[in-house]
Amino acid sequence: MATAHDLLAALGPPPMRIRLVGVRVEGLVPKGRMQRQLALGEREHGWPEVDAAVDRAAGRFGRAAVRPASLMTDRP
Repeated sequence: MATAHDLLAALGPPPMRIRLVGVRVEGLVPKGRMQRQLALGEREHGWPEVDAAVDRAAGRFGRAAVRPASLMTDRP
């Protein structure tokens, strides 16, 4: 619930009033029980480690510290 609220708040003030926001999650299993199928030639490690590094940086420096390079702007 808190994540849904944070995502909605990140959009900024809405131009109109919102009556209902729905969030649904189903079929979740603990990470340890999940089996991952690798594609041919795919690395076994990589993105989970990147996600963890992004989470650590965001926790230390704030959510704006890590973002897609396409959103970066030149600083004077």
